[in-house]
Amino acid sequence: MSTPPQPHPQHKSALVLSGGGAYGAFAVGIMKVLFAGRSPATEYQPLDANIFAGTSVGAFNAAVMVGDTAHDVIAGRAAGMATIGVTYGFNPQAVIDAKPDWTIATIAELPGVLGIA
Repeated sequence: MSTPPQPHPQHKSALVLSGGGAYGAFAVGIMKVLFAGRSPATEYQPLDANIFAGTSVGAFNAAVMVGDTAHDVIAGRAAGMATIGVTYGFNPQAVIDAKPDWTIATIAELPGVLGIA
């Protein structure tokens, strides 16, 4: 098998997700396969997208909720989004107690959590 072409250091890769109701569930399965490196489309290499975009239901799949209150975390989870709680707001313990997917203490940590550092 040949080595997949490497992107130019200045180039970014993007995952663009479409809308259309049930396509949202389909897209989640496809993303799992792509990110795990189980697709011939990526020559069985994990997809390392730098940019995520979507329309309609695709936008929900591409979104993450970042918030400094427990309400933000709860709302993000209710919308089916990944959640990141920041602990530099008014009530950091409430954010932690809401059990976000990730917790960060400074905005500088955000790119690392998002995988774009």
